[in-house]
Amino acid sequence: MARITVVNDNEEFLAVMRDVFDTLGHTPTVLNGAQTSVDEVASNRPELLIVDLRLGSASVLDDGWALIVGARAHPHLADVPIIVCSGDVLFLRERAAEIAALADVHALEKPFGVSEVEELVTHLLERREQQTA
Repeated sequence: MARITVVNDNEEFLAVMRDVFDTLGHTPTVLNGAQTSVDEVASNRPELLIVDLRLGSASVLDDGWALIVGARAHPHLADVPIIVCSGDVLFLRERAAEIAALADVHALEKPFGVSEVEELVTHLLERREQQTA
């Protein structure tokens, strides 16, 4: 199965995502995000990346966005599908054009159901597998 890296600053969210992906047979790596670097993410060689827009300080609205942009520029992460998630729906909508401009970046608004994230992850991984076959 796939290596999935989740970057978020909420321990409960990370625990749930770890459990969900373990149950699906994937290999999850969870990183508590405020100080997570692009190189740290790349060292895990993820096949899918899930990043929250807000990492750490509530006053910093787009540190997750900087991580996503950095991932797109990194040679080991440039073609890895990314799911950007946030409870700040307004901020996601404000970034919609930028999200659409980046290849293979998908928005997921919180709160979302486990089945919703499972479906999106399965779809992205199947598509990635087909593209590399």
